[in-house]
Amino acid sequence: MNKMQRALGCASLAGLMTLTACGGGGGNNDVAGTVWCPAWEAGQGVSYTRTETVAGVPTQTEANLVVTVRDGDAVAVTDGETTGLFAIEAGAYAPVSRLDTQVYVDSDPTDGIVEPEGILYSPVTYSSQTAFCPPPAVGESYAATAFWPGPDGRGGEYVDTTMTVTAVADETVSVPMGDFSARKVVMDKLEGVTGSVVTRYYVAGLGVVREVEEIASADTIITRELVAYDEAAPALGTAENPIVVTAGSTYDALSHVSYVARIGAGSLHFRLTGLYVNNEHEITLSEMTDNADLYIYADAAFESSMCSSINTAEANESCLATTTAEGELYIRVDGSLSTAGTDFALRVGT
Repeated sequence: MNKMQRALGCASLAGLMTLTACGGGGGNNDVAGTVWCPAWEAGQGVSYTRTETVAGVPTQTEANLVVTVRDGDAVAVTDGETTGLFAIEAGAYAPVSRLDTQVYVDSDPTDGIVEPEGILYSPVTYSSQTAFCPPPAVGESYAATAFWPGPDGRGGEYVDTTMTVTAVADETVSVPMGDFSARKVVMDKLEGVTGSVVTRYYVAGLGVVREVEEIASADTIITRELVAYDEAAPALGTAENPIVVTAGSTYDALSHVSYVARIGAGSLHFRLTGLYVNNEHEITLSEMTDNADLYIYADAAFESSMCSSINTAEANESCLATTTAEGELYIRVDGSLSTAGTDFALRVGT
């Protein structure tokens, strides 16, 4: 039987958003006048650790978040496995939509049944208006619906997720970035038929610095902790400072790299590393809801064009290109012809 696993990044209702939703300076005040949320600008980054403990055995990974879109009434962030869009109103951030990476694995490789393995993408929409920042109050809740595609890309199911705040308290918290006085928010979460408890720690001026999700039925605890804010200059995603994506190993039988993000009216630049040297790969863009075009370059200056794909509307883009002698590719995704921006999945085939 094929089994779907959510990507290890942030495919929960909170996940990605808890460490990034609290952007936007000004207007993020509670009744005491505390400004909880930092200002966010396009190209800013955040680093954090993620520890998944299953049956008492921890596995820790590091991730980097990038603010890819910021305008007067919207902000978008990504960690490569999940990208989230938030509406900004009076300084508060309310989640609008997400694009998640779904990982499929063969749950029983010994049963003699050959099953498809790989990754697909799951769009998520929110029906709630509750902001992630400033901290929500007891009784407030979040509601989202995700479409989980079937493992072969056919069929699938809609899965509802709710999170309801059950307790709020003030206490201290320690994370890699330091020790802080925090607002602790506890929530009951129900994703499909799976229940869990999510605890988030808000710090004035930083937003959420720690999140713990306890899934009793799976004997699993997932902890995310803030490490540092990146005040990089020039901004991440520019030609001068592209987003670096390391292939490392195949995601599935068909691809070495998968990276989801959202783009506005500008461009995002990527440097892909860890690929086979002097090897031809198919690079694709998919999962768009508006126009985004694909350009591949042979050099770090993004000047020597190798190929491009500029289809109209939300049609997929595809291009063949050969890696450099260092096993790298330089990619630009252009959203200048979109109406209001679009999510996309960048993928590099074997």
